[in-house]
Amino acid sequence: MLGKSLQDAFRGAAQEADVHFVDVYSASQGHDACAPDGQRWVEGQTPPAVVPYHPNAMGMRAPGLFSVTLPVGNGEELTYKL
Repeated sequence: MLGKSLQDAFRGAAQEADVHFVDVYSASQGHDACAPDGQRWVEGQTPPAVVPYHPNAMGMRAPGLFSVTLPVGNGEELTYKL
């Protein structure tokens, strides 16, 4: 599946750059280009897609609904809202 392959590539690039990676792939399930209008986060190939196979407005906002907890040292963690 293309989405999973992209996430794996992003994860690998983050590891290589020694930065934290926030995986939103699982949360995006059911929001692909084949999902009904109003539920999909990515547009398909056919109109009304502005840019085919790219995030729509919902897809751009969705990661902002997540939070992530990261280690900050000394066994402490800090939670960020994305």
